[in-house]
Amino acid sequence: ENEVKLLREEKEMLQSVSNLHSGYQVEYKARVDRLELKLKETTEQLETKTNDYNQLLQEKIALKKQLSELELEMAALEDSVQELEEHRVTITQVKQETAGLKAHIRTLEDALAEKTSAVENEMQRYETLHSQQLTLETESRL
Repeated sequence: ENEVKLLREEKEMLQSVSNLHSGYQVEYKARVDRLELKLKETTEQLETKTNDYNQLLQEKIALKKQLSELELEMAALEDSVQELEEHRVTITQVKQETAGLKAHIRTLEDALAEKTSAVENEMQRYETLHSQQLTLETESRL
C-alpha cells in the first residue's frame, strides 16, 4: 500500500511536471510566436525606413546636382553682369565723348556763323564800295 501510494504520488508528481512542462511549452511557443511577430514587424519597419532613407539619399543627390547647376548658372550670370557693367561704363564714356563732340560742333558752328556773317558784311561793304566807285567813275566821265 505504501508502494502504491508512493507510485501514485510519483505519478501525480510526474503528471504535474508534465503539465508544468506542457504549460512552459505553450508559454514558450506563445513567446516565440510573439517574438517572431515582433521581429517581422521590426524587419518591415527597418525595410520601410531603409527605403525612405534611400529615397531621401536619392533626393539629396538630385538636389546637390541641381545646386551645382544653379551655381554654374549663377557664375555665368555674374560674368554677364560684369560684361554688362563694362559695357555700361563704355556707353557712359561714349555718351560723354558724344556730348563733348556736340559741344565742339556747336562751337565750330558758332564760329562758322560768325565768319559767314563777317564775310557777308565784307561782301556787302565791297559791293557798296564797288558801287560807289562805279558811280564816281561814271560821274567823272560825264
